[in-house]
Amino acid sequence: LRAVLVWGPTPLDLDLVTAVSGPSGGAPFQAGRGRGGDSGGAGAPCEISYLNTECGDAGSGFTGRLDHDTRYGLGPETVTVQWGSFSEGFLIMRVNDFNQEKVDVRTNRDPLLLASRAALDLYGAAPDDA
Repeated sequence: LRAVLVWGPTPLDLDLVTAVSGPSGGAPFQAGRGRGGDSGGAGAPCEISYLNTECGDAGSGFTGRLDHDTRYGLGPETVTVQWGSFSEGFLIMRVNDFNQEKVDVRTNRDPLLLASRAALDLYGAAPDDA
């Protein structure tokens, strides 16, 4: 599966965050490697983002990685997932405005994110489609 996030010229830095969840909503495994190659270590959730660029599980063969982190508008920001034998859970993807400079405290909404024309395209097979 390949996820591609694109957006308009503002905000400059949107982030695609991908969390891996087990069938009951908990983390099915915990592994990762951050920006500097540091280990996510025990207790680190399997979440793929600019802070944790890779996540995987040797037992199931699941791997996920942030391929491209765009910080200057328009995208693309891309995440690639290889399912392996992992099929008892799901991915949760969300888009964050990295700077969050203009969040309306009354509504907790970011007007720049709402106006960004962000689009997330998914390519490839999910585990049930493989």
